[in-house]
Amino acid sequence: MKLSHDFHAEDIDINGEITDGDGLEAIRRNGSRLITRIFWVNILVVALAGWAMSSPNLTTAIVLSVIVAAMPTLLVFGMKSYDSSTRLVIGLSAVAYPAIFIFLLQGHVWQMDLHMYFFPALAALVLLCDSRSIIGASLLITVHHTIFTYIAPAWVFSGNGDLPRVALHVGLILLQSGVLMWIVSQLTGVILTKAREVEISENLRASEALRMEEQRALNEERERHASDSERRQQLAASLDQRVGAIVTDLGAMTSQLESSRDMLASAFEEAVSKSGRLAEHHKYVQHDMRGLAQDVQALAESIGRVGTEVRDARETAQQSADTSAQLVPKVEELASTMDSASRIIGLIADISAQSRMLALNATIEASHEGSKGFGVVAIEMKSLADQTSKAASEISDMLELVRGASQTIASGIRDATSASLATSRSADSIDAVIDHQIAETDGMVRATSKVDTTVRDAADEVVALDSAIAQVRDVIEQTNIVSASVGKRAQELREAMEQVLTELRAA
Repeated sequence: MKLSHDFHAEDIDINGEITDGDGLEAIRRNGSRLITRIFWVNILVVALAGWAMSSPNLTTAIVLSVIVAAMPTLLVFGMKSYDSSTRLVIGLSAVAYPAIFIFLLQGHVWQMDLHMYFFPALAALVLLCDSRSIIGASLLITVHHTIFTYIAPAWVFSGNGDLPRVALHVGLILLQSGVLMWIVSQLTGVILTKAREVEISENLRASEALRMEEQRALNEERERHASDSERRQQLAASLDQRVGAIVTDLGAMTSQLESSRDMLASAFEEAVSKSGRLAEHHKYVQHDMRGLAQDVQALAESIGRVGTEVRDARETAQQSADTSAQLVPKVEELASTMDSASRIIGLIADISAQSRMLALNATIEASHEGSKGFGVVAIEMKSLADQTSKAASEISDMLELVRGASQTIASGIRDATSASLATSRSADSIDAVIDHQIAETDGMVRATSKVDTTVRDAADEVVALDSAIAQVRDVIEQTNIVSASVGKRAQELREAMEQVLTELRAA
């Protein structure tokens, strides 16, 4: 079978890689995973070989092997990367392991034999289907042989290396690389050709399926067309029956809607009338409530002033009672002083009487003795005694008058005190009654305020009712429009259905 190598523009991505969707990428992905796993097998073989041969380079070889395997492992299994950069890293790592084995077996008889390991390492890169990885590996081998031949010949050859020997090895490597690159090219072409053939086959199957579907649809259309006339007749009859009933019901509903509209309009007009009367009554009630609130407030203020006056009168009466109570002891003390003065006046009267008796006796003795001077003294003493007695009698009368007046004053003070106390008690009773009236009036004020608030709320409700009535008016107007439109549309629907039925029956 002839292999096709014709590549198309859609088979090459922006990096110059040949792609086919899933087929080529699957081979590259599986090849990358397999070669990376082989790297870790190489590490195990390096350790076993170095240990068996007691190589002095064992530790260095193991460290180099792990470092070489780490990067491909991270890219393939860690980052899930299978692009051209990853494949180039895998190619370089693949030819690094033969160099590590040659370094490990330095001075051993098998060192030269391990140069053949470069060939299978390069051949394994065919699994990547990428010529660039083969080119990179070949260049690395060339650089390795050339540099280490001069700086460390024992790491490359068992004897002393020379440039012709290096050229021979490099030439063989390049020859194999060319063959492998041709194989990769052929293999890639086969894969892409097969992928395109599969795509073409699938497109052909899809086209055939589409053609068969179109033929089936055409046959069904012919079958449907054969029975269309009968179905149209049946459809016309069914449509006439169903839509006719709907149109009839729609007409009845339109009539009922118009009747309901008239009833709603009548009820609305009555509601508007009652709302107007309610608004008028509310204005009167609101005006009366404001007047009542003002009167109650004025009454409360008057009662408050009366309470203040009564409290002042109670305090004045209490002060009068206290003052009268303070005067009673003074009057009683005055009466006691009058009694003492009466006793003194009585004593003076007694002394005056005794002086009169002494003057009388002196006069009698003077007449017996015939002493003129002693008689004059007796006369003077008698005159003085008479004056003293007269003065004492007048003072006693005055004291009696004063005593009577003080008793009258004391009685008046007691009566005034009793009256003041009675006035104070009456003022207390009146004050309690006024306090009760103030509390009642405050309750009336609060009640009036509450009623006024209720009236204001009612005013707001009346306003809201007017707004709602306006909205209802709008709804009624819209209902009228809808009702007229429904009736008109019902008639148009009936005419349109008659025309459609005529056309269906004619077809």
